[in-house]
Amino acid sequence: MIVVFDSGIGGKTLVTEIKKRLPKHQVVFVSDSENCPYGEKPVAEVRKLALAKLKPFLERTEVAVVVLACNTATVAAIDWLRQSYPKIEFVGMVPALKPAAAVSKNKKIAVLATPLTARSKKYTDLIRKFAKGYRVISVGCKGLAAAIEHNDESQIEQLLKKYLEPLKRTGVDTVVLGCSHYVLVKSKIQKLLGQKIKVLDSHKAVAARVVSLIE
Repeated sequence: MIVVFDSGIGGKTLVTEIKKRLPKHQVVFVSDSENCPYGEKPVAEVRKLALAKLKPFLERTEVAVVVLACNTATVAAIDWLRQSYPKIEFVGMVPALKPAAAVSKNKKIAVLATPLTARSKKYTDLIRKFAKGYRVISVGCKGLAAAIEHNDESQIEQLLKKYLEPLKRTGVDTVVLGCSHYVLVKSKIQKLLGQKIKVLDSHKAVAARVVSLIE
């Protein structure tokens, strides 16, 4: 069994990707929509909420991999969960800075993330490791995940314009989606940014990692 956890509906895209690659395996999606979004909560609360949802699965022998599809839950809780449950394989979702650095031609990258992810040590370490020498603009998109979770189209459009319009003036050529919710509006983001700016997410890379662990 593969368990995919997200704070809300964003992880459904990853579930689809994993099922496409591993059609014979059972993939269970666990979400915490009632407490979504996680990105504006304290780290301790994110850990508590994530554990409450995952605990029923963490002691089941048939669980092979637990995937944290939520970037915020990953930066806040994955190391803590690995220490607490060393026999479980945990796979996290973090902003795709490594592939962004590989495709950026002018070394100017923007990352759209939740406020908690944007200020986390794990995220800062990713920048140091994979984007040293690059200009990385971190945008903590307060309210965007909640608007997507509740399918508030007018709020989504308003917030996307608020966060994306200034980016076009910075000269970035690559934008990373650092929240699983943002992937659900990837086409809107691409349209607002224009086709010259690449928009990346981590879903295919995470699915590939799950396949490698299972196989």
